[in-house]
Amino acid sequence: MGAGSTPSSSFPCSDEDVLLEALRGVEGESEFAVYEDPAPNPARRPATPPPRAPLTERRDLMEAVSPPASPSPDTSYLAGKAYQALSFGDWGAYMRHKRAKLRVQDAELAASAPASRALAGCVLYVNGRTDPPYAELRRLVLAHGGQCLPYLDRKRDCTHIVASTLPPKKRAEFRHYRVVRPAWVLESCRLGRPADWTQFRIDGMDQGATLTAHWAPAAPAADEAEDLAAPHARAARLLASEAWRASHTAASPHFLRGYYEHSRLHHLSTWKANLQELVAHASSETGACAPLLPASVPRTLMHVDFDSFFVSVGLRDRPALRGQPVAVCHATGPPSAVPSTAEIASCNYVARAQGVRNGMSLGHARRCCGALQTIPYTMEAYYTTSLQFYAILLGLADVLQVVSVDEALIDVSALLHRLETAWADDTRAHPTGALHELETHFRARRAGTDVPAAALAEAIRTLIRTATQCEASIGVGANVLQARLATRRAKPSGSFVLQGPDVLPLLRALDVGDVWGVGARLQARFAAWLGTTNVGAILDTSSEQAFVQQWGPKHGARLWAQFHGRDTDQLRGTHERQSVGTHVTWGVRLSSEAELRTFVDGLCDEVAQRQARLGVVGTHVSVQVLQRDASRGEAPKFLGHGPCIAHNRSVRHRIPDAATLRRCVWTMVQAIGLAPVDVRGISMSVSKWERTGSTLEAWWARRAPAADGGGARPEPGAAPDAPVLPAPDDASALRNAEPHDAPAVPRAVPDDAPAAPDDAPAAPDDAPAAPHDAPALPSATPVQVPPASQLDPQVLAHLPTPMRAQIEAVLAERRTPALPSSPAPTTPSKRRRSSASPRTPRRASSTSPGRQARLSAYFSPTRRAQSDTLRAAQARGWDVDVFSALPPALQADLLQEPAPREPRPARRASAPARTAAAARRLAAESAVQHEAHIRRAAGAYAADDAVQCAAARPAEEGVQPRASLVEVDARHPLYASWPGASLSPAAPLDALRAQLRAWHGACAHAAPRAGDVALVQRLLDVCVQAQALDKVQGVLGWWRALCADAHPAWRAAWARVHAHVQAHMSAQYGATLAG
Repeated sequence: MGAGSTPSSSFPCSDEDVLLEALRGVEGESEFAVYEDPAPNPARRPATPPPRAPLTERRDLMEAVSPPASPSPDTSYLAGKAYQALSFGDWGAYMRHKRAKLRVQDAELAASAPASRALAGCVLYVNGRTDPPYAELRRLVLAHGGQCLPYLDRKRDCTHIVASTLPPKKRAEFRHYRVVRPAWVLESCRLGRPADWTQFRIDGMDQGATLTAHWAPAAPAADEAEDLAAPHARAARLLASEAWRASHTAASPHFLRGYYEHSRLHHLSTWKANLQELVAHASSETGACAPLLPASVPRTLMHVDFDSFFVSVGLRDRPALRGQPVAVCHATGPPSAVPSTAEIASCNYVARAQGVRNGMSLGHARRCCGALQTIPYTMEAYYTTSLQFYAILLGLADVLQVVSVDEALIDVSALLHRLETAWADDTRAHPTGALHELETHFRARRAGTDVPAAALAEAIRTLIRTATQCEASIGVGANVLQARLATRRAKPSGSFVLQGPDVLPLLRALDVGDVWGVGARLQARFAAWLGTTNVGAILDTSSEQAFVQQWGPKHGARLWAQFHGRDTDQLRGTHERQSVGTHVTWGVRLSSEAELRTFVDGLCDEVAQRQARLGVVGTHVSVQVLQRDASRGEAPKFLGHGPCIAHNRSVRHRIPDAATLRRCVWTMVQAIGLAPVDVRGISMSVSKWERTGSTLEAWWARRAPAADGGGARPEPGAAPDAPVLPAPDDASALRNAEPHDAPAVPRAVPDDAPAAPDDAPAAPDDAPAAPHDAPALPSATPVQVPPASQLDPQVLAHLPTPMRAQIEAVLAERRTPALPSSPAPTTPSKRRRSSASPRTPRRASSTSPGRQARLSAYFSPTRRAQSDTLRAAQARGWDVDVFSALPPALQADLLQEPAPREPRPARRASAPARTAAAARRLAAESAVQHEAHIRRAAGAYAADDAVQCAAARPAEEGVQPRASLVEVDARHPLYASWPGASLSPAAPLDALRAQLRAWHGACAHAAPRAGDVALVQRLLDVCVQAQALDKVQGVLGWWRALCADAHPAWRAAWARVHAHVQAHMSAQYGATLAG
């Protein structure tokens, strides 16, 4: 290097002209600005550079343009560890240093131009390209007190994700996060506080995202922060007082009594159960059922829902508040300095128009609506009004399903058909009675509309308004889904009929979350799958086959049908309760194991009392304990449970009393092993019930046989109640407690079983009785039989005979018979008793392979003890077949009761119990009747034909049907007991044939009554709908054979019913019956 050469520089560019230009640019910047690529400036960069000045002049110029009094920049941070040299390949240290450097930059940017604290507590991550760009968003976030994450590898720290658009993969990844558009940042900076992020969601991300357990809670908005901070401080101050905590939380022995008196949710659940029992009892008393309508009459369902039920009832005594924003909650005092966290149970539509919502805290609601008025709960008034509401619906609905205290689903198809027909004929369908007023309102409304359902809906609304002084809205549709959707259009205080052409356009405009049965999780999965949650967009971009592939054959087909307005759900007028329990998650603040034990014992006592009132004994106990999430802080609601972790345990054990329940529950709570201070709630339930003897006796008395002796009986093997489960000893049962529920035990009597006999135990008050005139048919779904080692022999013995026979047949097919068959017959009663008693060795040669295979897995009886028991039951006049199907414990309880004063008459010898031989004789008689019909059709002379003579024998000389199915008294005709009592679609085919024979024998000399023919036609319609076509063909064929020598009107009636059934078959299946 020469003496006059310029020394080398460590800067990447050693041209001093470039350094001077950069220095002028730095001096020209008055404040921080976003970096932009400089455009070429010809004025500042001439095409031909000037001649270079001497080195000393250039240095003088650089010193001249530099700020004369500017302090030297603080470079002390360069001495930090993040700015030290790294060894090659140390990627982890590189990323740590890089994050530290970015934090230094953020601190400098935040300190250089602080604007506000609008985004304090917000931690943002900017994803992808945005407008404004990332650098500008970062500057705004830091200037307004927020933080900006450079990487999203630690999602726990992030509260908001800013993005302009997201691909489907990231939509699924971010579905539980607050994903907002960049405009949210700008709006928050303008307001000086975080804006409502739900108004800035990305399209397709509006699934109501919630924070998961892996995500720390976001800093609340300014108005919400004030609501939450003060109650937290107040709760901490109150809980610090041991005296206050012992008196006002679950630590108090009197806490549960006050909780159940004031808990809104407790009252709602209790009222719903009571209403379900009321509706079921009323349905069983009146025999109400879904009518079978002609094909030309459409099904009409209504969804009836009160408008702001709690508020409407409360305003009846406060007319001055009408037209003002009103809410119902526990806190009813004037606004105070400390915002209340009381939850709003109900608010009227005036308050909703100003942003108030049900479930919102009172403090937040008053910020939305400063004039909000609050009124207290009036529990008795709510329940009284609900009873009036359901009394009206029970009087007019064909089928009524309880939804809640202020909401119901009703089927009014037959009622609407009657009213419309009478209106068209200018007559009265109900000239007198309870429905007369309804028809009057209907006719007044019908004159002004072309839609009969709309007139009926307004008439029902008028009845409800007159009786309760409250408004209700009604949605009308062809199915449950359409009725619920119509109610949304009807509210408030109106009615809406959703007709066929309008269904699909209405659905296409909805979000999938608005469809009944689609929750937030399924909504998020739709967004991740198709990138949208709009029903119309989903239908345009997908197909039913794609739904089936995505969601499975059953669920996918159901969703596709729902999105097209099709719904197969049927109204359930009766609902049998399956469990009893309690759930307390408010005010649980415990400090010692003694307080926890007292709290658990109180809950167990409450559940045991409820179980005793229902007259049941549970055999399965489930417990859930909520543990507070220490990482999430105190609950927003005062003394609420807040974010929790649920722990579940369950055990199979018979629970006859409160002491046993206490022991079981406390053992499971100890097994969970939580500290009492961490417990935030406990819930428990007892299920898989047995019926107690006292309740059975009462039920038996209520179902005593009528004076005329009419009524149908079930098969002898059909047990009326749930099976008695083996009760293990306490130690073994509690040792086997599992975190998850054990498989459910098959019920002894399914919902589709035949009606209970008059002299057999029936369900208690809480178990609704099926209507006599249209009981449910057996399900066509095949029984899924587990291995024989998993079947309880005692449970199997208590199943109905058809179900048990099907299970035994499946088990017999699985085993290979090892012995030759034997012709020795066995009766059903012997087979039933042998399967329900202790095992006894039997000779292999006495039974067939199938029977030997079945007996090898079950028990045989102790004959002497059982025969003594059966003789005692027979001496009291009880049905031996029904009595033998009862559990042994219940048999002993019944025998200990005092004998009735007037014993029942002995069973008639003409109606013996059905055996295998009797079944074969009945089948032979059926064959004889069929052959006789063929010969008569061929023109054979009846007097010379032995087959026709045998078929013409009176019913008393032939094989009588089993007494437990029907008893025909020859002293009086069958008309008195025929309708609705003895004819059951759930009965076996041979029982139906026997009933038809008895009917024919009683009145073959004259024309059949029209009501009887209609009843048989209805029976066949139910069988067609249930796909019991073999029963339909068997009944029609038997009836036709009976009509051969009867009055000509019988043949005409058969022809009419046959033509109707064929038309029903053609409409439902596109084919007719053969023959």
